Amino acid sequence: MSDDVWAALCAFAKNPQLQGDPREPWEIVTTRKPKPKTRKRKMTLARALRQADKAGVAVSSATITANGVELQMGETAVETANEGDSVQ
Repeated sequence: MSDDVWAALCAFAKNPQLQGDPREPWEIVTTRKPKPKTRKRKMTLARALRQADKAGVAVSSATITANGVELQMGETAVETANEGDSVQ
């Protein structure tokens, strides 16, 4: 490194303001890089059933609506057999 470059580097270390920049260091605004937006994923029937199974909840029925997926929790209803239901 030449003496001129070294002298300029030492001068900059003493006064870290850029040459020709009239602003004080506290006037210089720095901003962070904005975080990329994450996409909101829609709930699917398979994903909802998987989450209910993982939570250990019994699902009696599932309905897909315009607002998403609705799950009915609880045991499935056991129907009693009528005489007319049996085949002879």
